[in-house]
Amino acid sequence: MTAERLRSMDDEALGAALGGLDLRWPAAPEVTGDVLAAVRATEHRPSLLAPRLSSPSRRRVVLLVAAAILALAAAGGAAKLVLDLGAVTIERIPGRPTAPPGAAFPDSAVGEHLTPEEAEIIVGFAPALPSALGPPDRVWVQEAANDGTDPWLGSAWASSEELPAVPGTRWGAVLLQFTGDAEIASKQLFGETGAIHVVEVRGAPAYWITGTHTLELQEGDEVARYEIRGDVLLWQAGDVTFRLETSLPRSEVLRIANSIT
Repeated sequence: MTAERLRSMDDEALGAALGGLDLRWPAAPEVTGDVLAAVRATEHRPSLLAPRLSSPSRRRVVLLVAAAILALAAAGGAAKLVLDLGAVTIERIPGRPTAPPGAAFPDSAVGEHLTPEEAEIIVGFAPALPSALGPPDRVWVQEAANDGTDPWLGSAWASSEELPAVPGTRWGAVLLQFTGDAEIASKQLFGETGAIHVVEVRGAPAYWITGTHTLELQEGDEVARYEIRGDVLLWQAGDVTFRLETSLPRSEVLRIANSIT
């Protein structure tokens, strides 16, 4: 897909083209440094992430940049790719996972239930919740580590007929919220078992990750490692990074993400 063709598309055609990207890379020379520098240079411009993104032309620029970075890596046959998204990093590794962790997330990571008001006192911000899912069945907080890592917030919805369970768990949807740029979560995606798709949430670039992969998550002073069996949507709004995991189709997950207030 050439740059000229992308520029000639209207918004509807552009969204369809970007949403259809299925980026799987063969092993080849390392290009992480250049790609990571481009991502950081793009993401750290406040004007691209602030509410001013209501301008259609700015939304198109951000989405084109995100797509171009991933397309560049795919075209170059990147053996390894690292994307920074606030407090979350996404690392794409060639091949297949050799020894995935046995614990499934989120079943073994959901903490003691709190009210949204109690959670806000601990994390310092009000939980942003999707109206499309209704009130969560569980809200919990992972408090700050001794090294100063920020606390993070989790919300979970029990599985139901309309909200099928994430494989290996009793939860139908789990939303995590992280603040700041210090790494709290790291995802390892393997080239032969998963893919990254560029999508859009409220005018900002987002990443739809499919296929079994792993998650390393800061839990107090420890780092837990989980096997991820659901599909995951990652995006950033202001200084908050969101991670939504479900077994729903992508179109439904995007509807849920866009209903967050």
